[in-house]
Amino acid sequence: MGDRDIQEHARKFESMSRDEKKDDPMISKKDLRKKDGAYYGMKMRAAAELGLLDEVKKRGWSGLSAADTGRVGGHMSRAIREKASLEQQSRLED
Repeated sequence: MGDRDIQEHARKFESMSRDEKKDDPMISKKDLRKKDGAYYGMKMRAAAELGLLDEVKKRGWSGLSAADTGRVGGHMSRAIREKASLEQQSRLED
């Protein structure tokens, strides 16, 4: 799944009704509490980059092991920190 596909899936997430989201195995309960698709898109991108997206598609997020779930969360945290660091550097340069 490429970056464009992930973004498209995140946009689809935003337009889905709550009942549709509950029935989709790729959407976790935590995703249901989020107001937009940004978190979901980041999570999908992390899973794709770690090679776990096929497993998520087959069995849903609950089908991942605790270790794999931790890897996804760690990947997301690292991406958030890197983005914040880049934004801070650009502000300091201005």
